Amino acid sequence: MSSKRRGNLIMTQLIVMRLPRFARSNDGTMLKQAALNSYLTKLPVTICMKTVRPEKQLVWDLPVRITHWLLVGLVSYAWFAVEILEDLEQHFLAGYGVLTLVLFRLVWGFLGTYHARFANFLTSPTKLWQYLKTFSDRHARPTVGHNPAGGLSALLMLLVLLLQTSTGLFNNDDYFFGPLSGLVDESTRAFLGNIHALNFDFAAALIALHVLAIVYYRIFKRQHLTSAMISGKKNLMPEQQPGITSSRLLLAIIVFLLCVAGVYYLATAFTDLLPASEYDSY
Repeated sequence: MSSKRRGNLIMTQLIVMRLPRFARSNDGTMLKQAALNSYLTKLPVTICMKTVRPEKQLVWDLPVRITHWLLVGLVSYAWFAVEILEDLEQHFLAGYGVLTLVLFRLVWGFLGTYHARFANFLTSPTKLWQYLKTFSDRHARPTVGHNPAGGLSALLMLLVLLLQTSTGLFNNDDYFFGPLSGLVDESTRAFLGNIHALNFDFAAALIALHVLAIVYYRIFKRQHLTSAMISGKKNLMPEQQPGITSSRLLLAIIVFLLCVAGVYYLATAFTDLLPASEYDSY
């Protein structure tokens, strides 16, 4: 006898044992089907429950994952280029890449797949507070996309990087000028340069907090956030918001190319306005 049939037989025997006497004969078989059906509809407990298991589904689309890991690499290289190599040209090139990716992710937050959209992971302060109250509960069910705190952190990171790269366009060194530095006077360049330096410290602190949060979720809550951002998949229960079926790659390519074109324009359109003497000496 198969295990499925054996299980059904055992369940039938348990049900019959619970029937009232009028619905059973001496050998335990049912007398009337009508009496059985009438009784079963009045049982206060669930007789049989199917085991529901989570299913791996795609949550993070390919553009989100590529953007995430390229930002990790380019932000790290931008720091390495200026602090270790002392090469501002490489620093600017990395900055152009970061700006392109940030612009793409901001646009993708409106046009992208379900879990990539800001509207589907940014929550009200009330919901954020409710989530934070469960932050120390290791048994709290994982969210499908970004949790309320993670969603706010992701948006904050994008805005910080946008500020960093935008001020960098106006920044200048003794021998190297940002592509937009010719649009403002010397005092404004100095002011934006100070913001660029201070904002980097804030960005570094935010990145460190992000890494600590990943470690906390991995060790304490047993949630694999990093692997999900690599494969794009999470274990989802049937009652949760389902995953996505497509990464919308064609739309992503179009948006990305437009962002590349925009950054290229910013990097090249105003170079004739750069301070002549410093620019020529470089």
